[in-house]
Amino acid sequence: MASLLCPSPIILDQSFPRDEAILRTVGKALGELQGLAERGTIAILLTDMLKLFVRDFDWNRAGPYPLLMDIHNLLVSWCLQPNEVILTAQLEGVGAGEPHPLPDDCKEVGNAALWAEEAAKLLYVHDAAAHGTEFFIGIACPQAFAGLKKCGYPEQAAQIRKFPLLGPCDLAELSDAFTWEYPNNLHLRSVSYGDAKRNVHLLGGTVAETAVGSHYKVSFMGAPRPWVLDYNEDPVKDSFVGQLVPITGFPFEYVKTVLLEGRLPRGKPRIRMTA
Repeated sequence: MASLLCPSPIILDQSFPRDEAILRTVGKALGELQGLAERGTIAILLTDMLKLFVRDFDWNRAGPYPLLMDIHNLLVSWCLQPNEVILTAQLEGVGAGEPHPLPDDCKEVGNAALWAEEAAKLLYVHDAAAHGTEFFIGIACPQAFAGLKKCGYPEQAAQIRKFPLLGPCDLAELSDAFTWEYPNNLHLRSVSYGDAKRNVHLLGGTVAETAVGSHYKVSFMGAPRPWVLDYNEDPVKDSFVGQLVPITGFPFEYVKTVLLEGRLPRGKPRIRMTA
């Protein structure tokens, strides 16, 4: 299930000159974020104010740094073409409160102060929907998404409630950002062998082309061992379906719905989004 990531100011704010090294980092991070979004691993979370950062682009540097144009084009596509993986939080009427801490790689220049205000509003609506101290939204660290050492927050922000700074290896730290709609009679239905073999690819599984006896091995990237489909086991027992939970990271109801119906369950974000 997709994690919700809000880009840091380094990624979104190109309103003033940044050196070439930072632009390369931002370009790599954007490419990684876009790829994860297209694969459904993450969803990019923006706000109406953060989307306005694109208007303040530093066009004076577009000539010497063509990478800046690539960055601009991708950010424009995020801001002007929202879809199921580019979401905009509804923050109308939410007070700013104390600004959210800036990551320690950010200077208080450009639109950094506006980002801190928007992140504070986002944290307010997040915590109204969160359970305890969990987080289901994180801040995308450009260094980590570019394959570099992840940045942190200033020492003085150590005791302040704030979103976690994350890289691609940290996504498991986030709770599910969506509630999922499952069939009402899911517990009464059984997954047939044919359904499982046909639909397991939607969970990331690859079915072996040939059987070993009555078994087809189903491989998952990163899983230490395959899941086994046996055509003598029809329907597939719920206990066998449950073996896919630790392999895929999806809850049992999600896995069973996908195998039964050949579709991903409909997800509803835990915070309000603009249309």
